[in-house]
Amino acid sequence: MDINTLDLPQKYIDFYKNKGYTTLYPPQAECIEKGLLEGKNVFCAIPTASGKTFLAELAMLKAISKGKKAIYIVPLRALAKEKYTSFKDFVPLGINPGIASGDYNTDNKWLEKCNIIVCTAEKADSLLRSEASWIDDVTCVVIDEVHLLACENRGPTLEMVLTKLRAKNDQIQFVSLSATVGNAEEVAKWLQSELITTDWRPADLIEGIFYQNKIQFSKYSIEINPITNDPAINIAIDTVNIGGQCLVFEASRKSCSDFAKKLSKHISPLITEKNREELNKLSLELDKEEQSNPILSECIRNGVAFHHAGLNEKQRDIVESGFKKGLIKVITCTPTLAAGLNLPARRVIIRDYKRFNPGQGRCPIPVLDYKQMAGRAGRPHLDPYGESVLIAESEKDIEKLKATFINAQAELVISNLAQENHFETHLLATINNRFANSLEDINRFLRKTLFGFQNPNADFENLTKKCLKVLHRRKMIEICDRIESTPFGKMVSVVYIYPETASIITSKIEKSLFVTPFNLMSIICSTPNMKNTSFTADERKNIENIIIERSNEIPWINATKINQITTQEIGSIKTSIMLMEWINGTPIQTIMRNYKIGEGDLKNTISTAKWLVYATRKIMEMQDNIWTSIISDIEKMLEMGTNNEMLALMTNSSIDRVSAQKLYDNKIVSIDILKTMPLKDVIGIIGLKKSIEIFNSLNIDYDLFKIIDEIETQNEQQTETKEDMQITKIQHEKVIETSNTELLAIEKNKPKITVRSIITKILHNLLLR
Repeated sequence: MDINTLDLPQKYIDFYKNKGYTTLYPPQAECIEKGLLEGKNVFCAIPTASGKTFLAELAMLKAISKGKKAIYIVPLRALAKEKYTSFKDFVPLGINPGIASGDYNTDNKWLEKCNIIVCTAEKADSLLRSEASWIDDVTCVVIDEVHLLACENRGPTLEMVLTKLRAKNDQIQFVSLSATVGNAEEVAKWLQSELITTDWRPADLIEGIFYQNKIQFSKYSIEINPITNDPAINIAIDTVNIGGQCLVFEASRKSCSDFAKKLSKHISPLITEKNREELNKLSLELDKEEQSNPILSECIRNGVAFHHAGLNEKQRDIVESGFKKGLIKVITCTPTLAAGLNLPARRVIIRDYKRFNPGQGRCPIPVLDYKQMAGRAGRPHLDPYGESVLIAESEKDIEKLKATFINAQAELVISNLAQENHFETHLLATINNRFANSLEDINRFLRKTLFGFQNPNADFENLTKKCLKVLHRRKMIEICDRIESTPFGKMVSVVYIYPETASIITSKIEKSLFVTPFNLMSIICSTPNMKNTSFTADERKNIENIIIERSNEIPWINATKINQITTQEIGSIKTSIMLMEWINGTPIQTIMRNYKIGEGDLKNTISTAKWLVYATRKIMEMQDNIWTSIISDIEKMLEMGTNNEMLALMTNSSIDRVSAQKLYDNKIVSIDILKTMPLKDVIGIIGLKKSIEIFNSLNIDYDLFKIIDEIETQNEQQTETKEDMQITKIQHEKVIETSNTELLAIEKNKPKITVRSIITKILHNLLLR
């Protein structure tokens, strides 16, 4: 199908033609023929790299051409950022994309000006709960990775979002995208969508199994040179030698970084000098970060990287960018990278196809996960084909791997909505937003969900009555002629926490004699909305001592029966202690090291804590609780990452938590004191750049060149003192040689690159402009 035949405004067609689009892939053409541009619901169950995003863009552009909006729902925030960055290409067409992140009720009015809103299912749910007015203008909803309806944690939220949007506006077009759905026909039928399914790919996927130095594919085999004892290293080396890039999937984050470090020594000799220069630049960019990662930096210099949720956003960006440019040859990664991120490779190695499941031990990964990983093989327009490789441990494993993964169908998408916490929170939101306000209406609404579609004979009435009883006991709903949410229930729904979480928070605050930062952290960390950190036996002993010492702040834990404290309680206290480190200004690197936690995980924990303290404050405000003011102060401390004593310094946005800590340690405890300080002294504490930034923000006058002269005079005096000490040492040792004195003379007379000369040069260049 020729792109010129698409029923879209000419400027959109020209946009794609300028990007090199001329014809559509066969699955794309079929989707158009089945009504994509006519507003029909479509379910595209087609392989990775077959152009699913392009189809989504066409549907969104069609809606925008009619003056409407589109929502693009993704499973991960990292994927939301990638899609948002991609959609910014539409800005010259007069289209304004926006990205909505964060789960709680922040002000989203600015999204009214956006044509495309990229968000996670959780954020979409939050927008529905807060009744954002612009949602009425949405006529196109794209669901990326729709198979995640089956996900235990995120699936119920996505399911309810789609059900509510359908109930809100039956004219909304749903464009569902997935590469792997075992029961695509059933899910498409639930979504009332035209199904497009095919195995066609622009780059063929060839799946194979490695055993005894050979990758065996269905029609051919490849000999792999056994350079090392590790098959994955040998396959990766072979991939780079034939000019390809490689993804290696690991089961854990630790094995990702360990294998990348091990592999980098073997890939380094294969890197060209030109590429090495660029890799060094990437590595230096990484080292500039406040929270550097020396292992990742070293790996990148050697053409290898690792990628997982424990890295921060900047680190992931650098890895992804380096791989897309062809500089990084191999990425070792956890399966999260397979969930939509656009990083295809010539070859994919599934190094570990088993995963630890609590109570079950190491079990084979789901077929769906395998298909997602294998689907990353093959770079469109770069590779004629892609290869995925499983590594067999023995000959008998070969047939087993074929049956378990290669020839197997992906698991069925089954609803998880009936799980207690999910059902309770979504039922409360359904009542609060008036989608249903009677038992009959609720049951009728639930039958429209995927759960209702898949379980037509389920006893909805008993399930609903049981849940309503719990919500009523928690004082979140009133049951009269109609079922209505109470002000408490409405607030719980809007701030987007589980009803059980709200009950725990209110109950424990009532039991508290006072509220302190540690007390509040312990409360929020004891809720089901917080994912707590694991601990060792030695750590448990230390945590038990802290529980005994601070028992008056956590009266709900019986410190007299320390051996009976549950694993969950110990984990919640450990997370609380870690958050207290953040509040007290401990550097992130120190927290990461002391608590053996990745930066991405630490920041996620802090972000969740901020959300839960925000929710706590909103609930306490509504109830006129006496502790509201103190909770508000703790919220600020958590937001800034500093204790109450340093908040006075951080009222100025230019002063970050690290600078505030340094100033505070030097007895500069307020902005008023800071204003009386000479700039030279402040530079000595927090450095030149930060000091000037702060002084400018405070509108303090200063003579920069005079200060620089003073600093350089001081530096010269220190240098001369060091030289005198060096000469004295040489004389004392009686080893004075001409070469030494000449070196000192040369060094003393050498033209110096000074701070003043650098700044003068910068100012001179600015004037020339």
